[in-house]
Amino acid sequence: MEGENLHREGMMDQCLERYREVAKKFENLFDWGTASYFYKKCLDISMESKSLKGEALAWLGLGNCEKESFNKYEAMTNFETALQKAQELQDSRLEKEISKELVKVYQIIALEFQDNNDFDEALRFFGKCLTASRSAKNKEQEAECYQKMGHIHEKLGDIVKAIDLLNDFLKICEEEGNDEKRLEAHKELGEAHSKNGNVHAAIKHFEDLRKFAQEKKNRKAQADAFLKLGLLHYQDGLTRKSVEALRRHFGLAKDDQGDEAKDQKLIDAARVNLGIAQANTNIETYKQLVLNDLHGLLDWKIKR
Repeated sequence: MEGENLHREGMMDQCLERYREVAKKFENLFDWGTASYFYKKCLDISMESKSLKGEALAWLGLGNCEKESFNKYEAMTNFETALQKAQELQDSRLEKEISKELVKVYQIIALEFQDNNDFDEALRFFGKCLTASRSAKNKEQEAECYQKMGHIHEKLGDIVKAIDLLNDFLKICEEEGNDEKRLEAHKELGEAHSKNGNVHAAIKHFEDLRKFAQEKKNRKAQADAFLKLGLLHYQDGLTRKSVEALRRHFGLAKDDQGDEAKDQKLIDAARVNLGIAQANTNIETYKQLVLNDLHGLLDWKIKR
């Protein structure tokens, strides 16, 4: 009633404030339909009074009601219109607020496309999410976009593009001091370089992972790093380095007291990997022994 009286008196700013208060009351009651009705009233009055800020806030409210009603595309359209109005108004604080909501909706849509293996559309919406994350100055979300897009490009076989995106992911994690994500980034970059055939770069990332995990006392990440290093050194023909890394991996897998129940399959796999590497080291030693003293071996054989 206050709002209607203020509207009749031409006091548009105060009228909008009252209607927004009523809309928020219904939002607090999870009555999204009635809240939308009052946000539409706000929109009509804002257009009548040519209030860009009023329009932006009305579209923001309508977008939130649609998002909470699980109407993601309608929510996206409303938030995008709100952002356009805020940009026309050059209100950076409001732009940031709207962009935060757009990030959430874009990510929901992108993940849905990803789950349905529609990777082109998933990349398109993660790209939108990335732009909105930058507008919202949300570094954590920006990093996650780079990571998700990197995973998709890796699935599509574009390892070079995946590595570029994962490098961006790592850079933000380092800048923001996100230790957990930084460990993830080194591991994923090591695996990507390994798939791309760049063993040297893969080893560097797994060494960085090992050092950082050791510094942070993360035994699981250390074990992962030693396993990957052992397998890469073995692939590169460095059997002694391989054995040392796999021995460390086996020790961490066997002695880790952090988990209530040890993973016996993981321990058995570590034991097998170590056994194979040690056997190959013994073979290499025997071959060197034979090749270095072949004449002596022949003489011994003849005398027998």
